[in-house]
Amino acid sequence: MSKALEIRRKILGKDHPETASTYYQLGICHTQAKNYDQALTELKRALTLGRIVWGKQHEDTACTYYQLGIVLNAKEDYDLGIRELKKALDIFENNLGKDHEATARTLHHMGDSYAGKNDTTAALIQYGKAFTIQVTQLGRHNPQTIETFRKLDLHMRKPDY
Repeated sequence: MSKALEIRRKILGKDHPETASTYYQLGICHTQAKNYDQALTELKRALTLGRIVWGKQHEDTACTYYQLGIVLNAKEDYDLGIRELKKALDIFENNLGKDHEATARTLHHMGDSYAGKNDTTAALIQYGKAFTIQVTQLGRHNPQTIETFRKLDLHMRKPDY
């Protein structure tokens, strides 16, 4: 992938949308490999360039904020994770709607952030919003819907709730 970045930067230029997309894809690859520091570096590059070439309210910009939130959650930096996920959520809701699957996915990960902070009430609120959208948009038997339901159930059973 870094070879692709080198080629794209050379042919298309360092300020091209495809270059920003390549940074984003590198961030995804590093996330999957659990190289979270490198993932953050690549995603921040994608965001910096993406805000210029895609625009601040573009869906690809929202996807980058979303992925940053996931990486920050993995690094247990939940407050920053929530901040980035909220940015993604605002863009997704404005561009795709409050009932879109991407909105639900973002709410689910915000629930994960709050769960990581041991804020069961806030986690349940986010999971509940996500579940409502997922049941309508994806159906009860969709794996994402089932996972959100599982987390709702888990947190509702906590002794402190």
